[in-house]
Amino acid sequence: MAIAGLISFVAVTFPLTLLETPRSTSLSLRSVKFLFQECAPVFLALFLYAFIDNLPKFLMEGNLSYDNQLYFNALYFPAQMILIIIQLVYKPLLVRMANLWADETRRKKFDLIIIAMVVLIVVVTLISIGIMAWIGIPLLGILYGIDFEQFRQLSYIMLIAGGLTACIDFLYQVVTILRRQRAIVGLYLITFVFSLVVLLLMINFVGLKGAVIGYLLVMLVLFVLLLREYIVQRRAFSRM
Repeated sequence: MAIAGLISFVAVTFPLTLLETPRSTSLSLRSVKFLFQECAPVFLALFLYAFIDNLPKFLMEGNLSYDNQLYFNALYFPAQMILIIIQLVYKPLLVRMANLWADETRRKKFDLIIIAMVVLIVVVTLISIGIMAWIGIPLLGILYGIDFEQFRQLSYIMLIAGGLTACIDFLYQVVTILRRQRAIVGLYLITFVFSLVVLLLMINFVGLKGAVIGYLLVMLVLFVLLLREYIVQRRAFSRM
């Protein structure tokens, strides 16, 4: 991965940067410090999210047998496909969204894109549940050599959690466009503490089912916190 990343940087990213990006000012310690200050909250939020997202696996390892890790990861993979599909849709739109937000006369269009993306996430999630109900469970059984019929209900719960993670990922980008990345670090910290307590209790008492349901609850809490933050910030800008 490191070698592939280096090759893509040399062959694609760096040449495109020279061709398409306006020249910046010369390197200075002040500009580097400013860049680190601006990006530090983004790094912290992403780091905490990665930790929160993997916390069920960490806690299961010390409390449940190893086969539960296999079941959880097998259910987790289709849910993450929702996130990947949504990222393919919204990431090419980020620059356009930033430009729309910068133009105060076009911010209603910015809001419409957000509504459209949320509707799309709901549709993709429902389609994923339909596919899982139809051929998804048998396919998982073929891939892993295990009967997943016993985990049918858990797979639906995990797919709903996948839809929430897609919403979380998109709202995170939106709040960053609003330049309110410092505010969201606190939201991720709150979610981290909540997830640590809830997942530990649910995994110990309910096992694999507790891990999946707990994961859904954690993602729901983070989604609500991010949605509230966006609404608060959006209203604040409307009053300005």
